[in-house]
Amino acid sequence: MKGHLRHRGGDRWSLVVDFPRKPDGRRNQKWFSFRASNREAAEKKQVEILHGLNTGVIGEPSDLILADYLEHWLAQYGESNLQPSTLSQYGTLIEKHINPVLGGCRLADLITAYHIQRFLREKGKSGRLNGTGGLSASTCKTMYAILHRSLKHAVQWQLLDRNPAEPVTPPSVKRSTSIQYLEPNDVPRYLYHAREYRHYPILYLAVHTGMRQGEILGLQWADIEENTVRVRRSLSRTMDGEIYFGNTKTRGSRRAISISDKAVRVLGHWRAQQAQERLETGEAYRRSDLVFTTSTGGVVNPRNVLRTHYLVLTAAALPKMGFHALRHTHATLLLRAGVHPKVVQERLGHSSITMTLDTYSHIVPSLQEELAEHLDAFIEGTTRSEERL
Repeated sequence: MKGHLRHRGGDRWSLVVDFPRKPDGRRNQKWFSFRASNREAAEKKQVEILHGLNTGVIGEPSDLILADYLEHWLAQYGESNLQPSTLSQYGTLIEKHINPVLGGCRLADLITAYHIQRFLREKGKSGRLNGTGGLSASTCKTMYAILHRSLKHAVQWQLLDRNPAEPVTPPSVKRSTSIQYLEPNDVPRYLYHAREYRHYPILYLAVHTGMRQGEILGLQWADIEENTVRVRRSLSRTMDGEIYFGNTKTRGSRRAISISDKAVRVLGHWRAQQAQERLETGEAYRRSDLVFTTSTGGVVNPRNVLRTHYLVLTAAALPKMGFHALRHTHATLLLRAGVHPKVVQERLGHSSITMTLDTYSHIVPSLQEELAEHLDAFIEGTTRSEERL
């Protein structure tokens, strides 16, 4: 099978591939569009596409089934553009839910928007593999995203004329209006009991910075400069349990957070303990620049931190809540202290102030009441001053 490149300007390229002639003798060509920074990169992409066509990984559109296409899409697009945890999640959903229902359909006449809409509806009603009910709206929406995203690339690669997932209405995911957090009076008790555990500095930093668990465990000593912590990466887990360091959740999550002198001292004591453990372990110690490590220098497992968090809550006689509740606690404390929501947004790394206000709407009514009282006091004070004049 042969093909030739065409440069369409800028970083846009197309590979024109000649398939066997049609029954009436007419040429049968297919265009594959992609982006490449230069001709060398475009020629490399040409080799990949032709290899896929010749080995059957990419078939002629009339023969290609969705399962084979999705496998190719994950390999060609997903592995270089998706976070490992997202890639793992997509692969699992494709294997266990999408392929058993839609995988055998030919890409060319696959599926209409109706088929995808019905697939999502049925999964929402009775999609659990153990037969106990339907999948969550969030999971169904992720499967919609997989189909929409992958078929969009099929259009770009000239395998389809249109994206059948485009007209589909994705499942609506209702945002929870209730969040868990520690009340101000509970925070000292929580941190008091946390001091008995190795993970105390992690829990302390969570309460005092509002950082996500993965952001804390991804910190390196180079990220801490005097009273500033810089969030540059995050530790995450795939669905298979593999731990890796990747990018932060969003671009806005890369941020600088000011910390108190006491937080600096807590980190200083921890660094001294870490140095002592390195000395005692000797050559077996796994050296790295990570702030938080195991006693032998290994990466801290997020599940172990969560177990410690639960033990602290039990010891402090506090209700059970997830680790993320410490982030909510930090934000709630700041808002109740009168800190401007914009500052809270920047500390948390939210993409917009709207997200911050929506998430912590439970605080807004009390803030409105305090504002009204402050306004009354200000006006009355101004009035009395004017009367004295």
